[in-house]
Amino acid sequence: MANSLFCIEGNIGAGRSQLAQKVSRDNGWQYLGDSIANPFLQDFHESKEKVLETELWFLLSRKKILSQAEYKLKQNHVILDFHPSKSDIFKLQNLQQDQAKIFEAIQDEIALKTPRPEWVLYIHKPVKELAWNIKMRNRPGENEVSLKALESTEKAFYHYFKST
Repeated sequence: MANSLFCIEGNIGAGRSQLAQKVSRDNGWQYLGDSIANPFLQDFHESKEKVLETELWFLLSRKKILSQAEYKLKQNHVILDFHPSKSDIFKLQNLQQDQAKIFEAIQDEIALKTPRPEWVLYIHKPVKELAWNIKMRNRPGENEVSLKALESTEKAFYHYFKST
């Protein structure tokens, strides 16, 4: 039987990483998590500066993680705490048209080819609960996330998953 790719997705502060890690431990699967060490993230959340840099950093980071997933799938089931199309969702939400063209040119060049997830679990939580979770974990670069940004991200995920 071939190994499968699973992913857990949700807004920032929804608990997707914790759940993916728990599922991984409970089932002996390989967990690969989205990187939170984006050096542009704080500027992005504080002032919407470095938008293209932020999204490109995540794109390249996810490319690396998805390449690892492809290799790890030869040995075991893999669970991600992000959907392989996450960069596409945020590209539409955050980038201006000229920035999106640059982003897409780089995205096409690195040719993100990933296996399709066997299943996707989306965690929905009310925006105020997300804001509370973000505040409580106190990660650099996240505390500046506004309720408006959380609502916008929630809508972007909803429209993406509704259309796929």
